[in-house]
Amino acid sequence: MVLMSSKILVVDDDKMVTQTIRRLLEAQGHQVVTDSSNEDLYTRVLSERPDLVIVDIYLDDSGEMQGTKLCKAIKEDSETKSLPVILLTGYCDPAAVLAAQESGTDEFLAKPFDIEDLLGRINRLLPPSLRKNDVDSERLRELKDIVRESSEKPEVVISGLKPPRILVIEDSADVLIMITRNLTPEGFSIFHADNAELGWKKIHDDKPELILLDIKLGEDNSGLDLCRKIKSTPATKKLPVIVLTGTGNIDMVIAARQAGSDDFITKPFEPEELAKRIRILLKM
Repeated sequence: MVLMSSKILVVDDDKMVTQTIRRLLEAQGHQVVTDSSNEDLYTRVLSERPDLVIVDIYLDDSGEMQGTKLCKAIKEDSETKSLPVILLTGYCDPAAVLAAQESGTDEFLAKPFDIEDLLGRINRLLPPSLRKNDVDSERLRELKDIVRESSEKPEVVISGLKPPRILVIEDSADVLIMITRNLTPEGFSIFHADNAELGWKKIHDDKPELILLDIKLGEDNSGLDLCRKIKSTPATKKLPVIVLTGTGNIDMVIAARQAGSDDFITKPFEPEELAKRIRILLKM
């Protein structure tokens, strides 16, 4: 049986980053092409026909988000809209988070990133015929050695510890930006859904370790319904849920508790307090 190999296009202006990711992905059996420029990137996508694109948001010092522009171009063209895109950034500023969200990206990953996290996201985005086997502990050590050998400063690209995965189910871009901006530097990997249906899907697909869940998603209290569903389903009932709400009245607190939430926090909240409560539930 001949195993098919995926082609992954990696675009980053930092050649150390592209080299490190290339060595890592090639070691996993992927075909990798790289680019460190910000010129004619969409033309490069059309000519290379990759199965997945990994691109940094900022590709020079101009402050222009060329990576999100490329992602948007890919997603707006009927010929390429199904092409998976992972956006990278070393700067989780609010503008970058919002631009990433609006670009239609499939994943958003902050540097330095965790090897298992990156490979897991790639596997989920590739079609089944191109996916690689999960990384066991021995293989993970081998990959980390490859990364160390490929870069003078591997810690700039790859983090040493696997970051806890936090799923934020929230329909407010402002709240999402604030949470991402404050929790990412604290060592958490943040991904999000803006409605209950997508949130339920991401719970099963992305396997978060904790959920931040807004009570009001749109005009109703569908967040409470989702919390009940999480806590009544055997596969997810032990998943910690922190409910977010814009009102702290006693009826809402009781409703959140009755829905099975593990904690409850009222907006606006202090980021330090949110991080503290997450660590308590994750026993960090």
